[in-house]
Amino acid sequence: MAPAHGDSSADSLLAGFERFVGWRRVSGVVIAIDGPYMVKRESRWFGSVARFALLAIITVPIVVGGFVVAQVLSMFSGWGSSRRGRGPGFVSHAGRTFGTSYLASQFHRPQDDVPMRDVRVRDPSRLEHLIRVEGDFIAGNFSVGDEVEVAGHDQHGTLLFRHGLNKRTRTKILVRVR
Repeated sequence: MAPAHGDSSADSLLAGFERFVGWRRVSGVVIAIDGPYMVKRESRWFGSVARFALLAIITVPIVVGGFVVAQVLSMFSGWGSSRRGRGPGFVSHAGRTFGTSYLASQFHRPQDDVPMRDVRVRDPSRLEHLIRVEGDFIAGNFSVGDEVEVAGHDQHGTLLFRHGLNKRTRTKILVRVR
């Protein structure tokens, strides 16, 4: 049964969009798997900016609310100021200490090493594709001889693995980057 005309145009539109953003799919048989080696985690600036924006959206109302509560408490009890009325009090000192240590931990944390594997897949037209898998497997796996379908970002001919399907074992293949 042939696909409906609307289905083929939707598929071609999706394929065109995937090509535009650098997304690629490969189906074939695994012919080689290199052993894992450790690499420095790459900086993904877009993800970092998105996480920072989300963190700001969540924490700004909490911080402002906490500041307002601290000011109200300090007006009624003198809790936020020092005994003599000069200089910063407990709330100001605690906020400054927490903020400074948190920011320092975020900017100076070490870049962890992550495991990386190179997998070669031969498609039905006998072309070989290099698939680079970064992170630990959390579901499924590859073995030589498995028929797989993988997807990820194309980077100069190397497919950076994001998810896949092992057709022989009927399992999804997922990885977690630490």
